[in-house]
Amino acid sequence: MEAAGVALAIPPVVLLCVAAARELRKLTETMKTANKTLLSLLSRIERMRLYLDSLRGLTSQLINPQERSMMLAFNENSYKATLKELHGLILDVAARTQHGVLLRVYWVAQRAKAEKYLSELEQHEREMLLMLSLISAHSHLRTEHDVDAIKSAVQRQSNIKPKFQLSDEMIDEEAGSEDSTLVDGVQDYPSRPIAVWHGYVLREGFSDAYLKARDRLADAAYYGD
Repeated sequence: MEAAGVALAIPPVVLLCVAAARELRKLTETMKTANKTLLSLLSRIERMRLYLDSLRGLTSQLINPQERSMMLAFNENSYKATLKELHGLILDVAARTQHGVLLRVYWVAQRAKAEKYLSELEQHEREMLLMLSLISAHSHLRTEHDVDAIKSAVQRQSNIKPKFQLSDEMIDEEAGSEDSTLVDGVQDYPSRPIAVWHGYVLREGFSDAYLKARDRLADAAYYGD
């Protein structure tokens, strides 16, 4: 896909990221305890959204016709498929609570699917990093140092810190224990600060129109619109 087309194709994918992340947060709150697969999924979705935001910002600034026609390996359908399937899995797991199914037991059974989507999100992230590097190498907008700065900022902003810490291995042990309680968590875990995402904060080099559009999208993500 040409770079100019990538800028137009990204917003629908970002909206899918926002929707999936919103439902995943609800699921973690329902489960009362956190496990590493859920947290990794949430972190990867946030990272994908932030990388998409960076990629859209760069591609929308390309002015030179040769740069705008640069071919990028942006697989829009693949990204949408992963996010839609993951969103469907999250909704399916969450719906089990309405039918009396023990949520955390069902989640253990579905973890293989979740890990498959986690692997796909990691692959998408690698693809977007390659696209950012390609743009920096063939345009006047960014250097490789700038791409490294974007990567560091994304990793920092997408770091998810659970209020309760519970690994998948611990969940497996609880599911197999006759004496375990599988409704609202087996015990209280130490409270930890919840990570707050304050938005993509790098603003240098972007046009006012783009920054306004990005701010509106960030507000929509924050308030769940």
